[in-house]
Amino acid sequence: MTFIQDLDDLEVAPPLVIQDHGQVLREIMVVYESSLLEGETPEQQASGAKQIMDSMVDPAIEMCLTASEEKHKLRQKWDYRVFVLNCLTYVKVRMPRVSL
Repeated sequence: MTFIQDLDDLEVAPPLVIQDHGQVLREIMVVYESSLLEGETPEQQASGAKQIMDSMVDPAIEMCLTASEEKHKLRQKWDYRVFVLNCLTYVKVRMPRVSL
């Protein structure tokens, strides 16, 4: 997952691509939870959910960290720490929790 940053934009809110990614992940988890088989154990259900979360959340976090480092190199006064904190907070609060 990548996005192009506007170097003149000093905004530190999570970028739209992260917000969209969170919405897609919520939709995937709704479909996943509705498709579970009755015979699956809670461990099997949790394992499947973990695989989805790992494949979706880890890249979102990596993208935020990479983007903040790249922009900070070019814009020293840009508050990359607040940007990363805002992105991580968004991921923690807004991305779905597994309710299996």
